[in-house]
This record gives sequence, structure tokens and C-alpha cells, in this order.
Amino acid sequence: MNEALPHPQALLAALIDNDPDFVETLADDDPRKASGVAVGNLVTQTVGFLRDLFPNRWINDLMGIVWDIIGRRIVPAAVGPAATPSMAVHGYKGIILLPQTWPAMMAQDPIMQVGAMVFVGSQARDFHRGLIRSIAGSEMAKMRAKAYEAEYLKTCLSLSIGSPTFNEYQREVLAMFPHGLASRPDLAYESGRFQLNIA
Repeated sequence: MNEALPHPQALLAALIDNDPDFVETLADDDPRKASGVAVGNLVTQTVGFLRDLFPNRWINDLMGIVWDIIGRRIVPAAVGPAATPSMAVHGYKGIILLPQTWPAMMAQDPIMQVGAMVFVGSQARDFHRGLIRSIAGSEMAKMRAKAYEAEYLKTCLSLSIGSPTFNEYQREVLAMFPHGLASRPDLAYESGRFQLNIA
């Protein structure tokens, strides 16, 4: 039987407005726990790598604040109805949605999936700073997220022995911002110290 899926905005509203099931509160035999732990651990490892080990100060700065934003659940990361890592906003609440299959997606194409975390991290920081209240309506936030992703890809390219194979989307991002953030310095900003109530 084909049941109509709810409108994405209604689904998002229900997801954000209801009290979420945090992975640490799920019973050990709940099938959501294992995938939630796997995705959560991967988010922690990815953000930590980008914050501490990735050789680019702009990405380090961005992901340093993203560490606090996600860790303090200002913009929580959750397994949800997303094909790729996505930032969703409803009213004054934001959430990073990750597909249940994200660990497999990461294993298959780590450059793409780490880049996706940079993209949504930029949007999460903009949301925390009060710069956006709707993902759909914020072209500047999308441009900034792409510029940060290009900065990440440019650094990946400089580190690579040989040349990584970028997909069509990544080539488009690099074509838009061939010098990363230096292509549009007006889009870059320092995160500064984490503040709990900023917006």
C-alpha cells in the first residue's frame, strides 16, 4: 500500500518539536541505538579531525565552534530522513540530519562526506550566530558553505599524491571558488570564542 509521505517541512517540524530520543537514553536492544552510536561516533571523529588535525586554519576555526554547537546540542546531529548530511531549520531550532547509512557512505567516499560535514558545519555556525533562520531562504549561507567546502577541497588537492577524483558537484564548487575562501574573502569570518546565547 502506498501511503503519502508527509511534507518535508511537516516532518522536520515534528522531528524538532518533539523531544528527541537521544542515543544514550535508548535501550540496548533498541535497533536505533547501534546505528545512532555509529553515526554519532563518526560525527565526533570527523569534526575532531577537522578541528585539530586538518592543515587549514579556516577549517580548524570553523570546526572548533561546530564542536561546541553540536556537542552542546544547540544544533544537534541526528539520524534522520536525509540522503546526505543536511542542515534543517524550523523556526528558532536547527538540526543536522545524517542518513543512517552515513558510515557506509563515508567508507565509500570520505572526501565527499567530510566535505559535506564542512558544508553543514558552516550552516550550523551561521544559524548559531543568528545569520539564518531558514535554510531555503539564505543564499548567503549556502554560498558561504560552498566557499568553505571549496577551501577544504583545495586543501585536499594540495595534500594529495597524484590528483583526487572529484565528482561533478565538487568540481562545480571548485569552479565557483577556485581559490577557496580567497575567491570570496567577504564570505569568511573568524568564529571567535563559543558563546552559549548568541542569536
